[in-house]
Formats: sequence, C-alpha cells, structure tokens
Amino acid sequence: MDAVDYCIRRRLKQKLQHQLNQLAGETPQEPIHYDPLIPMMKVEAQEGGFMIKVVSERNCKGLLEFILEAFQDLGLDVLHARVSSVDTFSLETFGVKENNEDTRYMCCC
Repeated sequence: MDAVDYCIRRRLKQKLQHQLNQLAGETPQEPIHYDPLIPMMKVEAQEGGFMIKVVSERNCKGLLEFILEAFQDLGLDVLHARVSSVDTFSLETFGVKENNEDTRYMCCC
C-alpha cells in the first residue's frame, strides 16, 4: 500500500468514526470539508442501524477494503456484503454485529 492509499484509508476511517459519533450525540454537528481524493461519505440513522452512503468520483482502488477495515477497526463485524460497480462504486447492503449484540443491517450505496 502506498502513502496515498494509506492516507485515504485513514481519512475514510476518521470520517466514518466522526459521523457515527455525531449520530450518537458524542460530538457536535459540524460540516465535513470536501476533499476530491477522499470518497464522499454520509452516515444516517435508520431503524435498527445506519445507512452509509459512499460515493467516489474517481476510481479508488481498494475502496471496499478500506471501508471493511474501517468497520473492523471500529469493532463492527461484517456478516454479509453485496457490492456492485458500474463506472462508480456501490456497496449496497451488509449485516453488522457490534460488541456481540444483535445483528443490525446497514445499507450503503
């Protein structure tokens, strides 16, 4: 992994953690600054889980891996994933188990 990929992965993880903390009320709401190198991400609360939207304007090699590693680093176990890609990246749905609790389903696109 080169330095650019490492920076993208680290910033993607930070962005995900920050947005999850905002939804939990642990950090104040603040705007996320756009960086064309980092995929855009938005986390929304849903019944029984979250919806995470990820959009990349450019080909981002390893994006799925970055996302899954971020979930793993945050203590979320991915139980199921379905991915599709047509000119852009799209991660549709997956189940996540957090801290050995009930399975929650998340939707990403």
